[in-house]
Amino acid sequence: MVEKLNENFLNELFLSAFRSKSIFEVLADNLEFHYLPTQEYKEIWRAAKSHFSLLKELPSVGIIAEKCKDQVKILNQLDQIKNASIVEHKSLRNQIESYIRDVKLLTLYDEVGDLRQDGKKEEAIKALQKGAEDIANFSLQSKQSTRIFRDFNARYSEMLLQN
Repeated sequence: MVEKLNENFLNELFLSAFRSKSIFEVLADNLEFHYLPTQEYKEIWRAAKSHFSLLKELPSVGIIAEKCKDQVKILNQLDQIKNASIVEHKSLRNQIESYIRDVKLLTLYDEVGDLRQDGKKEEAIKALQKGAEDIANFSLQSKQSTRIFRDFNARYSEMLLQN
């Protein structure tokens, strides 16, 4: 069983994602619903991804609150997100990368164990090889490549928001 992400960390992570397109895009590609500890986080993430997918713009706490205005628990969670601390993007990426690697390892462990228990030794070995490669090569840093000139305005605006 995979541990869920801590709520304090998630509040900081969501706040950063709502302010940074690069963080949001990395999460959109890697943050799965079953990593989230409560239904409120899952609904917030579902609404945020839907907004981003449809409009190609970052959602905000206010936009998500408006979409979920009849759901008190979600509004309370959004208030906690809004009041979260601003954290360095690198720290957030490192922490979420570590968590995803751990999830991949536990999932691989279960898969290989099940295959071996079912007498599928060769399939277990192949799955272990492929899974180990995937874990070893997994990095959120490489997915954050910066285009020097094209991304200048976005990086500059992001820097101003952080200060």
